[in-house]
Amino acid sequence: MPVLNEIYHRYRELGIAMPYTFEDFRHDLALELVQELPPEERLRGLAPAERLRGLPVEERLRGLPSQERLRGLSPEDILGGLDDAERARLKELLERKEQRH
Repeated sequence: MPVLNEIYHRYRELGIAMPYTFEDFRHDLALELVQELPPEERLRGLAPAERLRGLPVEERLRGLPSQERLRGLSPEDILGGLDDAERARLKELLERKEQRH
């Protein structure tokens, strides 16, 4: 690699643009190598927010039971996410439940 490095630096000194730079090579090589790693090693060191970046909400929530999805939310937060028709349906269900007891 020292010879290629020297050629690269001389091209840069002369102002000749190299279409494929060492930075390009290193980047491409890193991409190739990272693909060989198991997923848990690829994700090592990433903060949870970075791991989730770019995932749509539906993907993040897929597979979570409804109880877990609602954990930590106040009743106001839960109701705030409902439209008028959903609120009316919930009210109806709660009234039916109260009538049974």
